[in-house]
Amino acid sequence: MRQKFFLRRALQYFVMMMIPMVLLFSTFYVLSTRSQENRLLERGDQTIQSVAVNCETVISSVTEQNNLLTTATRMSLALRHMLNDDFVSYADSVNVNALRTSLDSIANAVPVLDSILIWLDDAPRVFSSTGDRITLLKNAQSVPWLEAYRQMDPDTSCLIIPNKTTLGTSCITVIRRLLLQEGCTVVNINSARWKRDLKPMLHREHEHVYLVNDQGQILLHVSNETADPMLTDDDMAAVMTAEQGKWLTLSAGKYMPSRGSVDGLNIVVLVSRQALAEAQGSLLNIFLLIFLLDMLVVVLLAYFTTRRICNQMLMMIDTFDHAMNGDPIERPIQTVRDEYDVIMNNILYMYLKESAMKAQLQEEQFQKMHAEFMALQLQINPHFLYNTLQTLDICIRADNMDRFDLSDVIHDLSDILKYALSDPQQHVTLAEELKYLRNYAAVQKFRFNDRFIIYYEIEEELLQCSVFRMMLQPLVENSMIHGLNGLSERGYIWVTAVRWGDKLRLSVRDSGMGMAEAERVSLLQRVYDAKGRSIGLQNLNSRLVLRYGEESRLQIESAPGKGTNVYFDIPYQVEVEEKVSFDDMKANDDTFVLDNSVANEEIE
Repeated sequence: MRQKFFLRRALQYFVMMMIPMVLLFSTFYVLSTRSQENRLLERGDQTIQSVAVNCETVISSVTEQNNLLTTATRMSLALRHMLNDDFVSYADSVNVNALRTSLDSIANAVPVLDSILIWLDDAPRVFSSTGDRITLLKNAQSVPWLEAYRQMDPDTSCLIIPNKTTLGTSCITVIRRLLLQEGCTVVNINSARWKRDLKPMLHREHEHVYLVNDQGQILLHVSNETADPMLTDDDMAAVMTAEQGKWLTLSAGKYMPSRGSVDGLNIVVLVSRQALAEAQGSLLNIFLLIFLLDMLVVVLLAYFTTRRICNQMLMMIDTFDHAMNGDPIERPIQTVRDEYDVIMNNILYMYLKESAMKAQLQEEQFQKMHAEFMALQLQINPHFLYNTLQTLDICIRADNMDRFDLSDVIHDLSDILKYALSDPQQHVTLAEELKYLRNYAAVQKFRFNDRFIIYYEIEEELLQCSVFRMMLQPLVENSMIHGLNGLSERGYIWVTAVRWGDKLRLSVRDSGMGMAEAERVSLLQRVYDAKGRSIGLQNLNSRLVLRYGEESRLQIESAPGKGTNVYFDIPYQVEVEEKVSFDDMKANDDTFVLDNSVANEEIE
């Protein structure tokens, strides 16, 4: 029911919020698109103006040649004598050299020029600004520019055609008729260099500049993109007649054309539709962000409204059920915001009452566990005190024990009792537990006459781990009394602590006689029996289960002649900030080593 109401309310809110937002965005998008189109057209005109200035500079070199030959009559006559291989006087040589110097200066001033040529109709030779100055044209039909010149309309003064130099380089050839003589001047413009000069004039990506002659031939294409739209002749014809500022559909896509011309050269700028799409992309991103925010608001508003109403309805039904059952319902004081809050006041009381009962139950369970843990701790304290006093009595009766040794034993015993009788609920560090354990081992050595050696294999980083008191003493005591019992030589005990992920494994292993599988299983059953009478292992297992759960139960590994290993896992916790160093724990005791190699071996 709640899901159905939520979906219906979310749909209603979505329609209410999206209709005005879509209308507003559509209006803004149309206005923004028109503004962007006008901006693209303005930038296209700016590109045309920049390119036109460059083109005018390049093509004006042809005009300068015409002016030079028109105004300098003697220079023109000297050139004619030299091209016709007539008698050349000293004055003619001077004029021709002056012509050469002028052409060289023009070529140097315009780096994109490959060569400048001068042709007279009644001369078999052509004058060039590069290489050999005078060249004999044996086969005029093999020279493209000359053939184009001869086919020019008499009324045409300038012709621009695509061409190739003698070295095979693409170039643009500008042919202009001489004013006072029958002939022409020819300028070959290097296409690659000119394209490189024009490229920085483009204002954006997706902008293409085409130089087109009056015949509709594409002379040069400049773009910041590597891909060429590959316009056909029909495309270019459509571009030359299209209205500027309107999108034109060509074979390569949609483009906005802009046109200009200079000295018989048409400049066409095509802006791809992608430029407008990229310009509008930020606007679409803003709309998408607003749409997502609206969707989030719709979902949250529908969710909270539905939840509030449904919760109030459910609480109302629940209140009626209690009223029908005759259960007493008190009215807690609460601010009334609407008609549903009257019902909610009743529900609040029931919730608080139930919560109080749960808290009371949890507190009772905790107190029960605490009392049980205290009972187990108090059970092990008299047992440990009895065994320790018995050991002290044995030490006093020994004839080979001087008063200094006895003083050490009493001092260790006082530390042990102070540690054992402290609050069992208070956590201690593993370092404190090991310090107490070493005092206990020192007392037991007097009892067993150094018949055992304890090795502590602890990683230094584990010394700050949190444990409870007298966790390891029952295991060490069990190894001393039962594990090493019956050995004729000295026995060994290893106390090991190893971290396994988020667990800390503590184990006590001895080099005793070990036990068979049936005996090991029987011992585990007695340890796990909550009603057992064992004070040592059974008591420790019960405390572990109460504190950490069933996964921390004691585990026993043993085999005849291989000794016995008793271990358990507890959560790895560090609750003490004071750092205990490995050197402090070592305290001149060679049996305290930083090595867990023995702990990782399994008893076969």
